Amino acid sequence: MPKGTASQEMVAKVLLTPVAQTAGTATGTGIDCRGYDEALIILALGVIPSNGTVDVHIEESDALGSGYADITDADFAQKVAGTGALTYVGRINLRGRKRYIRAINVVANQTVPMSAVAVLSQAQINPVTQVNDVEFSV
Repeated sequence: MPKGTASQEMVAKVLLTPVAQTAGTATGTGIDCRGYDEALIILALGVIPSNGTVDVHIEESDALGSGYADITDADFAQKVAGTGALTYVGRINLRGRKRYIRAINVVANQTVPMSAVAVLSQAQINPVTQVNDVEFSV
């Protein structure tokens, strides 16, 4: 049963900064998931040009800066050329997981506009402290 508004119960944190990602690997900054039971990972992709591919997976660690390892099955299916600008989501049950998560993105052959955000929810203490300004509440 909800205890308040979405901005009182959830927080959004950037995993991969919105950018036109060139070919190569981008490692997102780890985010602290302590105090939350669930994460909704939102991957937003622009159009993938011919022969391009995008692979994104999520890792976890007990420490913010090191010791990351893949979370089994926490990866988005490879996105290929011709894929239009779309949004994909994945869910992670944070109970029993390590404290920090981050996203790893591998782009091949092209430049692809993209970003990834984690919406942490089911906060153990409400209201949550927002890391972003609440721009509106209607």
